[in-house]
Amino acid sequence: MKLFYDILKNVVFVAISLSFLITYLVPFQAYSADQLRRTSVKNLQRSYFLHLPKNFTSAKTYPLLILLHGRGSNGQKMAGFTGFSSLADREQFIAVYPNAINFPTLWNAFYEPEG
Repeated sequence: MKLFYDILKNVVFVAISLSFLITYLVPFQAYSADQLRRTSVKNLQRSYFLHLPKNFTSAKTYPLLILLHGRGSNGQKMAGFTGFSSLADREQFIAVYPNAINFPTLWNAFYEPEG
């Protein structure tokens, strides 16, 4: 059993290390068609990258995929890392890459803004 936990500990360490490298050291760029948008939710300013598929028309309905980045990352890096904007063009869906808030960036599941 000790061997299992040692292996698991090493796997977790490698996963965390790779996550750090991807988040902080690899310069991903958002797909050229991705647009930075901003909105306000309960008096809190939020931003996200929106990707509309090629040949988008408002006369048609599209599936929506929301892609959440990991801690310390952002929507732009998520778009570049996953390549889902290219997939959205091919499969005809809308991709949204929201940005978390604060630093390090965290998802505010329990955040209640004052006001």
